[in-house]
Amino acid sequence: MDSAAFSSLAASRHSVRDFLPDPIASDVLDSILEDVSNAPSWSNTRPYMLALASGEQADRLRSAYVEAWKKWLAQMAKDKNANANGPAEGLPDGDYEGWRPYPDELRARSVDLGKKLYGHLDIGREDRERRNALSRRNYEAFGAPVIGFVFVRGDFMPWAAMDAGLMLQTLFLSAKVRGVD
Repeated sequence: MDSAAFSSLAASRHSVRDFLPDPIASDVLDSILEDVSNAPSWSNTRPYMLALASGEQADRLRSAYVEAWKKWLAQMAKDKNANANGPAEGLPDGDYEGWRPYPDELRARSVDLGKKLYGHLDIGREDRERRNALSRRNYEAFGAPVIGFVFVRGDFMPWAAMDAGLMLQTLFLSAKVRGVD
């Protein structure tokens, strides 16, 4: 692959918010995972695990997350400050606190992206029903046929998180070049 082809590949990758329901062929998934096994890592340690769910297993996870999200939504309807305490029980929360305010320059980028997304979808700021429907899609994994979970070693930070990021970028680019996006 020459530099122009790689640059084109990298520029074409994007965050998908609505997947087709088509399953990913096992040979394609195996090829992606083979590429992932070659991702660089600190001293070749690969201090992470990647778990994938598809089919009925993914459907069960989606259902459980949506039910937890509904509970959180009901909690938010009662107490607008409930979000300050983090996600409701049962919702994915990651290993690190993600509920801190963004630094000003990063918040501006996030707000700008949010305005563009909601504007593109013609969802007004006060349109709670449609905003909630869009939020729900997160917990449905946007209908992705395969859902991935990344686990990193807490005793090897920050390298484990950086290595997981390299692995994920390899996964995303490998998937993209195979038409899985």
